Amino acid sequence: MTPEALHGFLRAGVFIALVSLVLVLGVPRDSAEFVVSVCSLTVGVTLVGLITLLIRLAQR
Repeated sequence: MTPEALHGFLRAGVFIALVSLVLVLGVPRDSAEFVVSVCSLTVGVTLVGLITLLIRLAQR
C-alpha cells in the first residue's frame, strides 16, 4: 500500500475518533447515540493503531 493511502486512512481514523469522542462527551449515557458513538470511537482508535503499526513496519 502506498504511503499516501496509509496517511489518508490515518487522517480518516483520527477524524472518526475525534468526532465520536466529542459525541460521547455530549450525548446522554442512556441513549442509543451513546452506544453508536462508543462503537465509532473504538473503530477510529483501532484504525489509527493499525495504520500507525503498518507505517512503522513499512519504514523498516
